Amino acid sequence: MRQVLQVKEFEAITCIEDDKIKYGKYCISRRDFSDLIIFIKEYTAVEKQVDILQFMKIGYKRNVGESISFNNYVGIIELPSGIQIEILPKIDFGDAGEDRTRTKRVFLKMLRAMRDFEGKIFNDANLNVDNMNLYEIFINIYLQEV
Repeated sequence: MRQVLQVKEFEAITCIEDDKIKYGKYCISRRDFSDLIIFIKEYTAVEKQVDILQFMKIGYKRNVGESISFNNYVGIIELPSGIQIEILPKIDFGDAGEDRTRTKRVFLKMLRAMRDFEGKIFNDANLNVDNMNLYEIFINIYLQEV
């Protein structure tokens, strides 16, 4: 099973592996962190007006070091190691598992409300959101359409 790191918009991830309790739960390995920084620096968009730095920011936190935050972006990023970073909307229902499930359900309602989202005709009653990450949810939405 793939490792999935769930973060919300505007939360930051770091590569401090030594002390996750002190520096936060959003820590990835130094190698994965470097791969993500390379992705951000080398990304070229199909559309010229899109700049990845509008969505992903490399920053620095005192006593922690480099960090990456995700702004105005919801989705999945898969790193070469296979770890998936799942960015959920910034809707504060708390951090518990049940609250993350509630956030996913609100996200699906947001998708359904979009005008230009081709895959929006889906029934979330058929989706077991509780036990799926966003990647699996998107695959199931696609399979319902086919």
